Amino acid sequence: MTHVGVRFGDCELSVERLELRRVDKVVDMEPQVFDVLAYLLRHRERVVPKTELLDQIWDNRFVSESALSSRIKSARRAVGDSGRDQRIIKTIHGRGYRFVADVIEKPRFAGSTNGSAATHDPAGSWQCASSSSPRRSIRVQCYCSTSSRCKA
Repeated sequence: MTHVGVRFGDCELSVERLELRRVDKVVDMEPQVFDVLAYLLRHRERVVPKTELLDQIWDNRFVSESALSSRIKSARRAVGDSGRDQRIIKTIHGRGYRFVADVIEKPRFAGSTNGSAATHDPAGSWQCASSSSPRRSIRVQCYCSTSSRCKA
């Protein structure tokens, strides 16, 4: 199977498999938590503003900063980090977040059996290409009953 992933600390993240492993065990997490972690990892060369994360992860839907804070806390827990230690995800107060752990990119393994391949560009983003299956995605719907601030 073709696989491109990255290692940091005792974790390995595979965007292709939508999987985080810690000490060689799969870590269960919500899709948005994975997306936040992957986005910060992709943009690790800079501080990612909170507004950018909110726009990218929630697709320009209105959500409070507490939703983002909750996902950051869950992402830290998933990788064995904490708000106190901040060895992997650092809070830059008043600005945003930055992925600060040292990253080792794993090589691609040849011999794909499912017709898919992953590519990695030098800017640090991963793309999956597939010749036999469509890209799967998860879409979150926002339902509001009383708030006039909710965007459709």
